[in-house]
Amino acid sequence: MKRTIQLGSILPIILFFILSASVARAQNARSAVAYLDRGNASYGKGNLEAAIADYDTAIVFDPRYALAFFKRGQARQHKADLDGAIADYNRAIEINPRLAAAYNNRGNARQAQGNLAEALADFNRAIEIDPSDALVYSNRGNARKARGDFDGALADYVKSIKLDPKLVEAYIGRACVLYERGELASALVDCNKAISINPNQAEAYVNRGAISRDLGEMDRALADFDTAIGLDPNLAIAYNNRGAIRSTRGEMDAAIADYDRSIAIDPGLALAYLNRGLTLLSQKKTVEAERDFTMCLRSDSRLKERIEILRKRVEGGLMK
Repeated sequence: MKRTIQLGSILPIILFFILSASVARAQNARSAVAYLDRGNASYGKGNLEAAIADYDTAIVFDPRYALAFFKRGQARQHKADLDGAIADYNRAIEINPRLAAAYNNRGNARQAQGNLAEALADFNRAIEIDPSDALVYSNRGNARKARGDFDGALADYVKSIKLDPKLVEAYIGRACVLYERGELASALVDCNKAISINPNQAEAYVNRGAISRDLGEMDRALADFDTAIGLDPNLAIAYNNRGAIRSTRGEMDAAIADYDRSIAIDPGLALAYLNRGLTLLSQKKTVEAERDFTMCLRSDSRLKERIEILRKRVEGGLMK
């Protein structure tokens, strides 16, 4: 009896298994793409749960599908699941270190968590990979603005607009920097430009309303805040700003209603507590006012000195 292996007899079997594995991989890849496409369609319709479910399945079929991790991260980010989003962007970058969009999105998520240094590092890396993406410059400008680097932010917004003269976000960001610098006329030009490009951009109306308020044009400011709220009923800062206008007009109940709504939407918005507290103080509701001042400082301890100054003005009858 022969005890030696006859290679000629098993080679066809080996080839069969190799070919079968190759066919299976190709089928899995096609299935992954199909689920990704369906997930993208659901994402586009705002159905985030369905989108995430399809991205999950795409990843099961292809565990190294960087784009599926990226898209799932994007959907999770829209659901405010920042930790989950960052985990997905990490995996997408691990698979494809040159996926610039993953760095950009991770930067946005990190900024939302308050990790500005890490966010800037991500935006820098995204720009290194793709220096032609206007949105990333605008996002880096936002991070620099949040750190108080107005010169760096302004340079990024200018670069962003040069790359894409119709990028609304860049005009809005630049308007904020110009506003902080006291360049109200230039800031107003940028707000108007943003609105001309996209009349449905609520933040542009909020910014223009703030500028109009500082210019003493209260009717225009109020109209812009009303428009912003109509476009985005969940924009907390718009209610806060409208409340401030109503308060200066003596419409205290309406002002408090706006501050209430602002806080209900964003319980961490320090200015809304401050403004409501001042309004309550003007109505001699001292206990309620002090409660709001305490909440304000919990959200932003830097406002302590400002609270004391404004409290004295209200108590002295210098401010309604």
